[in-house]
Amino acid sequence: MDEVYRDMGLREQALKKLVSEVKDELSARASKSEAAICEVEGKIDATALGSIKQQVFGVVIAVYGAGLAYFS
Repeated sequence: MDEVYRDMGLREQALKKLVSEVKDELSARASKSEAAICEVEGKIDATALGSIKQQVFGVVIAVYGAGLAYFS
């Protein structure tokens, strides 16, 4: 009977170790994913701001062109 308890104890320890390893791996992967998401978010923000600047510049040029056409 002692052998059965000892075997159960060893299996429990092995299972706890496996669960701990899987938990650590998932935590590491979640951190990597979070970092990648933040990087993509930064790139999207930079692109959106760049597009807005280009659009404003385009509007300014259009208004300037309309002004030149009207006054000439």
